[in-house]
Amino acid sequence: MHALSAGTALPTFLAGLGAFLGIAIAGLSVLTAIAGLGVFLMKSWGRILAIALAALSLLFSLRSLFHPHPLSLIRPVIDIAIIGYLMLPEVQAKFS
Repeated sequence: MHALSAGTALPTFLAGLGAFLGIAIAGLSVLTAIAGLGVFLMKSWGRILAIALAALSLLFSLRSLFHPHPLSLIRPVIDIAIIGYLMLPEVQAKFS
């Protein structure tokens, strides 16, 4: 692969892409930890952030519907359960 990409911008592009993806995943991890803390402390912003992160996760897991595998359907089901639970009126009232 190195011989094929010699003299091109491919190695630089792949290094930049790897750095970007690493930073993006670290950022999502921090947001998830903040959402968990907010839910643990029963803050309404934590509930909203958890719903938003579950919706984002659900959006990214939609591609698994095109390549169905029993284990790949677990993530979307959990995301739907999180969103559904946090949207219940009784749960919303607890976070107010």
